[in-house]
Amino acid sequence: MTVIKEDSSLFFRVHSPIVIARRKISETWYSPGIYISLTAGLVIAFLIVTSYTKSIGSGGFDSTLNPFFNFLSGLLVGAFGEAFFTKVFSEGPFYCALILSFVPILVFITINSVFRFGFEKNVGALRLISFGPADGTSFIIGTLIKDIFFYVIALAVLICFFVLCAIINNLLLGPKFFFGILTIFAFALCVSAYGVFSSSVTGNSGAAVALFSAIMMASVAIHIGSFMKLEDQTDVLSSILLKIARWASPIFYWQQAMALVDDLMWGRVILALAGSGIMAIVLIGISHLVSRYREAD
Repeated sequence: MTVIKEDSSLFFRVHSPIVIARRKISETWYSPGIYISLTAGLVIAFLIVTSYTKSIGSGGFDSTLNPFFNFLSGLLVGAFGEAFFTKVFSEGPFYCALILSFVPILVFITINSVFRFGFEKNVGALRLISFGPADGTSFIIGTLIKDIFFYVIALAVLICFFVLCAIINNLLLGPKFFFGILTIFAFALCVSAYGVFSSSVTGNSGAAVALFSAIMMASVAIHIGSFMKLEDQTDVLSSILLKIARWASPIFYWQQAMALVDDLMWGRVILALAGSGIMAIVLIGISHLVSRYREAD
């Protein structure tokens, strides 16, 4: 009798994150936000691909031939340097278009999850479900499952769109594009882990969104700072601090993986992706401990 009861309890604990994920997926599926962000991503992808094709002249690729692409190239070169711009477009427009078109989708999914997590915790929903087979950890896992579900859907839509664009414009989808799908997914998973971490350590939805936004802006700042040349002693100290801080940035692991792809260093590519996964696991583990501590309080 005891064994049956323990098995039943284990089943409900395993099943509860799936039930929570289903509810969250349903809520997001029927909200306009996911469709607006996906449409924005498709518009960005269309602009980049069509602008790239219009920037190809008799002498080859020339970004000055199209106003939008000239603006985009100036923005990327100014922020990250000429070498970064050349690498991003070394196989055509699709890799850059994939990255930039996924940004509005990623922003919506993560902000939505962070806000909803913080809101439901603030109104006592997490404390209420802890009286049943579910708990705060179930809520964390359910939130991550929901995020992963919509990442897969969004990437599938974008891939279909880019395949169609490649066929129409007689362009090739290079290996960097296909590997970029994997690295973007790993990056998005790490960002979602930061989202549940922000929601777990704060007391309400506003604080959770503020903390998450601050972490993401700091990650972007660290990434941009790594491209700057630092010369004097103060700047050397800043450079050392940047090198330490970047290990906590999800952008760092994505950038390392893609840089190593160019050098065909596949073993280190796997290590970079594993680093992103480890960071996500650590953040989820901390969120779990914080949740358990608050439930016991």
